[in-house]
Amino acid sequence: HINIDSNSKEAKCNIGFGNWEAGPLAINKTYFDGSLTQDTLYLDFNSFANDEKLFRIQSEITGNDEELNFRINPSDLILNRNPWEIPNSNQISFSKEAITFNDFVLSRNSQEIKLSDDLGETKNHIGVALKNFKLSTFMSYFNPDEYLASGIVNGDFKIINPLADWGMVADMNITDFKAIEVPLGELQLKAKSINNKKYDFKLDLNGQNIDLNINGDYLAEETGPQLNVNVDLNKLALSIIEGFSNEELQESEGSIAANFELDGPITDLNYKGEINFNEAAFLVSKLNSKFKLSNDKIKVDNQ
Repeated sequence: HINIDSNSKEAKCNIGFGNWEAGPLAINKTYFDGSLTQDTLYLDFNSFANDEKLFRIQSEITGNDEELNFRINPSDLILNRNPWEIPNSNQISFSKEAITFNDFVLSRNSQEIKLSDDLGETKNHIGVALKNFKLSTFMSYFNPDEYLASGIVNGDFKIINPLADWGMVADMNITDFKAIEVPLGELQLKAKSINNKKYDFKLDLNGQNIDLNINGDYLAEETGPQLNVNVDLNKLALSIIEGFSNEELQESEGSIAANFELDGPITDLNYKGEINFNEAAFLVSKLNSKFKLSNDKIKVDNQ
């Protein structure tokens, strides 16, 4: 729904929707209240899990033609049902010359989300630093009962020279990582770009039932993006695939391993690799039939 009411001194609006579900997504009642006066826009974001308040973030935007300022009201700040804190002096300022942050740190117990332009980088930058942050805090919005993803996040993500020929640096770690309640282990991501054309990245996902390493680079050419990626899947237990199958697969046993090389333009990508099955077996529920791939190997390529 959208409701707007205005007069010569103030404009008010209310925008929202009821429950929305699609597959694993289950977003509950959500609405924005807004109020615009001559020099200030007040916003009040609310989301619910049934009748319980899931999120509440009150904020305000002030400024002029030279600079805009954004601030979160510390009063009744709620993330994933729990009260959070932020200094009353918090502010993000936007101008043609710079984006600056002041005391923009959200915290609850040992958890912390910090937006800053001072994250230990010598070059001009902006970014976010996370400390002991529960990924489910934000993911609960998309499904408050069954988290799409969870884990403890530490690390930072920076954009270098955000108002010019920007680049980025990322160094993130997620422990106890789960996707749709399936345990995956520890995820590490490192990425870097000197400018906005070439990006180097490395992703590792290691747990009891998975050992995955991906590294390579992405080049943004005028003729089209180019990839150069190596994928080493040293182990993937079929029990993980069963966990994502919504009970389409059962009685999974064994594991698979694979390695792939991808390079060239995305529109005409070259790839080669192989998939190895290690005493793999699974039951397809709809067919009520069990398949076994003891030590089979599949080679794939387009060359």
